[in-house]
Amino acid sequence: MSFLPTIMKWYASVYRLTYLFNPISKLLGRDNGRSAVSLALSLHPDIILMDLVMEEIDGIEATKRIIAHWPEAKIIIVTSFLDDDKVYPAIEAGATSYLLKTSKASEIADAIRATYRGQSVLEPEVTGKMMMKMQQKKQAASP
Repeated sequence: MSFLPTIMKWYASVYRLTYLFNPISKLLGRDNGRSAVSLALSLHPDIILMDLVMEEIDGIEATKRIIAHWPEAKIIIVTSFLDDDKVYPAIEAGATSYLLKTSKASEIADAIRATYRGQSVLEPEVTGKMMMKMQQKKQAASP
């Protein structure tokens, strides 16, 4: 199986983990949102690592565009943001998983494998935010 190590500049250390990703054949990352969309739609990588802050279009918009044309895409947001105005839109855009850049390399590797298998991996803080939002919606809907 071939491996396409096109990784975002902010996480170059993932190159060292390349050998851990069998049977993943393609792992895609870019630092330009427009080129990330173009490459994702032409290459159909197994996993897309998406930053939220990129040139031309941000990671949320890039995720929306990819999912609109390829709903099966598996996108992992890897960012430094835990703000509500980043977390919720990224998940709503169709991201499969959401990690912080401060995650250990082994955690990133585990998340890539899990996402490849169809599981969602969320930072504990993101899980807490999602739970609170769901509870607030439930309370607002109650008479």
